Amino acid sequence: MEEEDPIVEEIPVYLSKSLAENLYIFQFSTKDAHYTIDCNDVVNSCAKPHNQQASVKVDFGLETKSRNYDEFRGAQLAVGADGKNPSKGDRPSFPSGTMDKMSFVSSKSVQKSGNFVIGVMQDREIHTTPLQGILQMRPSFSYFDKQDARRRAEQKNDTDVEAEEEMKQVTVRFARSDSEKARKAREKTFDFMAAREAEEPWCETFWHPTGSTAVELERTKLFCTKTAPTGHALTATSNDYVRALIPREGNDKSVETIVPSGIVSLCAVILLLDKQDARRRAEQKNDTDVEAEEEMKQVTVRFARSDSEKARKAREKTFDFMAAREAEEPWCETFWHPTGSTAVELERTKLFCTKTAPTGHALTATSNDYVRALIPREGNDKSVETIVPSGIVSLYQMKEMGLQEQIKNILIDVVTCNNCGQFTDHSCFLFLGFPIIKGSPKHSQGPYWEMRVGRGLQITQARIHITVVRILPLIGLLIRGNWVIQSEVLYPAESFSSTNGIPSEVMCRSRDYVLYQLVRRNFVDRQKIGVVIQLPPEEVKEILMSVAQVSSRGWELPLMPDVRFESKYPELVQRQEMFWRSKEDLFSEMESEKVPKRVRKRSIREPSKVPAVNGMV
Repeated sequence: MEEEDPIVEEIPVYLSKSLAENLYIFQFSTKDAHYTIDCNDVVNSCAKPHNQQASVKVDFGLETKSRNYDEFRGAQLAVGADGKNPSKGDRPSFPSGTMDKMSFVSSKSVQKSGNFVIGVMQDREIHTTPLQGILQMRPSFSYFDKQDARRRAEQKNDTDVEAEEEMKQVTVRFARSDSEKARKAREKTFDFMAAREAEEPWCETFWHPTGSTAVELERTKLFCTKTAPTGHALTATSNDYVRALIPREGNDKSVETIVPSGIVSLCAVILLLDKQDARRRAEQKNDTDVEAEEEMKQVTVRFARSDSEKARKAREKTFDFMAAREAEEPWCETFWHPTGSTAVELERTKLFCTKTAPTGHALTATSNDYVRALIPREGNDKSVETIVPSGIVSLYQMKEMGLQEQIKNILIDVVTCNNCGQFTDHSCFLFLGFPIIKGSPKHSQGPYWEMRVGRGLQITQARIHITVVRILPLIGLLIRGNWVIQSEVLYPAESFSSTNGIPSEVMCRSRDYVLYQLVRRNFVDRQKIGVVIQLPPEEVKEILMSVAQVSSRGWELPLMPDVRFESKYPELVQRQEMFWRSKEDLFSEMESEKVPKRVRKRSIREPSKVPAVNGMV
């Protein structure tokens, strides 16, 4: 009997889904193995984001000052593509008048990329993120096509001028409209899809260089935030595995009484094969109808009834419909961030999971625990729900939540309790050693709440430094070492404020501006804040009261800066600083739009123009 391979090391693997819908890999098949994206400067980038088969075009700059560059040939190619006097309506391929860039257009190298992931290893942990697509970047020589098309158009114009046009009598015949089946078959052809794709314009995009702030923000999404156990396929029995592969369709009572439990009957397999044969015959019939020649006949126009919702959804899932949508979608300009930029580094941090607590293994679970994980208990304690007021999450309900949901509800309840008047002072509320702005009982201190929350939620000291530090940036903002709830969590999307019904987008933008001012200044003025954010006084006061307290010099943070926390976690401070830098342009635009213009007042010393009466003025 062969001995089993010894386990050298166990490395935890986490699955992050923050970038699962927007993560692509670019392959440059024409470049060598040592090529990186930073070897060339990206001058422009375009994309077609609306179709399901994403297309990307990237323009790399050429070194026109190099001794290996032929300036005469570059100018000749530019003139050949755009002409000597390009019209204003046409977009030139080379606006500089010389060939100073090389375009690369993407094509799908793998049709189904759902089985591929990208992994990042850090601190002896592997964080994986599913790929949305794998794109192969190939050089595009569209400027040659433009040159040939313009030459053919010029030759055609010359031929039309020289040829004598003869007046002839013509007979107009209207071809009958294609049937729905023929139209669908025609839309599946390669010529139709290529024409639709060629008609779709490009949309300009922004290319963020590596190391930029935007790239660093996206990189943080590569880290997993949930580490709950997901089970293991090796623990399934043979019957469960077959049942998962071939689900039963329809219930034959006579067969179910004979076939043992967990065994797939032969009747289900025969029904599946019959459906496959019927589908194959229908496809062959469609191909035969397309190949047959259609004869011109007199037709009667009838208006078809509108498709049902089910038929419309089924049609939108076809390849023809998706190809047509892809061809119609214009290219959008994008930002290209080079390697090493702040945005790239921020996006790279998203490859790492924020939760690294051990979740155990499915093979070690008992049968009862496995069934409980598959079929969670449904039901609530009615006695608790009748006591707890509406909108308040009880401690019993928080025990059933994950750690991230627990922390989020605590942060929200702290702000809510203060606004309701239950928490009257502005002392520090310590949550497991991390200061949170606003909210503590009137006659209680931080350690009391720390002990109560720690026991109720079963949070140990070991999980504090590993898990809580990684969860807090997902739902909170760091303000001088203190944590506040994020505006997007406090004001969910498509919601409105309870006071004046202000949309959530406006409330989030206004609250972020207030937090930004509190980060940059020790005191803020309520009137100046109201002029910039343009909200009713009640909303402005509500935002300020949730994060600050009033003093003789203005509104200030209720807590002193926690320098010890900032020195202990400098990476969190740096990440938060990058977040505020990314919003500086938006806040500057808000301030510039709301600056009041100075109006010159009339001087009161101007002499009166009323004539004097009896020697008096």
